[in-house]
This record gives sequence, C-alpha cells and structure tokens, in this order.
Amino acid sequence: MTHPEYLPLTPPPPSGYAAIGDVESVPHLSPSNRDLYRTFLSRPYPRAFMIAPGRRVEESSGGFDPLARALQ
Repeated sequence: MTHPEYLPLTPPPPSGYAAIGDVESVPHLSPSNRDLYRTFLSRPYPRAFMIAPGRRVEESSGGFDPLARALQ
C-alpha cells in the first residue's frame, strides 16, 4: 500500500447483539432517531449509522467511505 490513509476504514465486526433491522433493539434512540434509523436501513450500501455520546446520531451512505464521513 502506497497511501493507506486513502483507503476506506475497515468496518467493525458484527456484535451479534440484534438483527440490523430490529429497530426497537437499537439502544439510546429517541422516537425521531428511530425514524432516522428506519430511513438509514433503506439507503444504498455502503452505509454507516453511529450513536455518539449525548445520544447524537450520525448516518452516511453511498460514496467511497461513509464510515469516515459519519465519524467526521
């Protein structure tokens, strides 16, 4: 690898906590964030959904590296 900083971030491994479509099992989501998660599930791959401290939610989909964009 000449420039690994330009490669997409490696996705984390599955936790085994719940099925990805089990919206009610996602912790720390308000009703409006549950709706955002449902919308996220309909977005094209690749995609990323994050719950940050303070229950702030970020999501990103499509493009080269949605995980890095959501982390920003």
